[in-house]
Amino acid sequence: MAIAWTNTSSASGSTVNDSGDGNWTLAASNGSLGMWYVCNAAGGSTAVTINGGGANWYGLHLIEASGNLTSSCLDTTGNGSATNVTPTATTGTLSHADLLIFGAGTANNVTSTPPSGETVLQTIVGAFNLNSFSVYNNLLASSGTPTMKTTLSSSVAWNSAIGAFKLASSYSPTFR
Repeated sequence: MAIAWTNTSSASGSTVNDSGDGNWTLAASNGSLGMWYVCNAAGGSTAVTINGGGANWYGLHLIEASGNLTSSCLDTTGNGSATNVTPTATTGTLSHADLLIFGAGTANNVTSTPPSGETVLQTIVGAFNLNSFSVYNNLLASSGTPTMKTTLSSSVAWNSAIGAFKLASSYSPTFR
């Protein structure tokens, strides 16, 4: 998975690809924040490229998780944006046992603290005080419309996105 935070108003026209897997699929886009994925990634070291729209990319999160289905791995997505201290995103209705990945970005120099049960994967402090955060839910979700969030150190404008990725049965994901 890749989560990118840019200085343009829309990440949706951008593309992500790598030398082993080719083009990745856009899962969710919310203003300056985008989330892409590839189901059956080769894994390991590879060059990842993001292109699009004359954007300057200030945060790129690359997340390698094992255990997802190798085809049709995206279950559902959601996004959110506001001005407060709690970036939040809610998925659509789940149909499978899923790994939940959440990303948020802000144009202010703030810190992020996820709630109990969620773990920070990466925090990037980019140029011009653009910050982005990626988080996963420690528990696999299999029903409902889960919400993930984080708490920022001050009230700022932000964009967020969430992806629910289908896992192989009885599999606990690992990250690299």
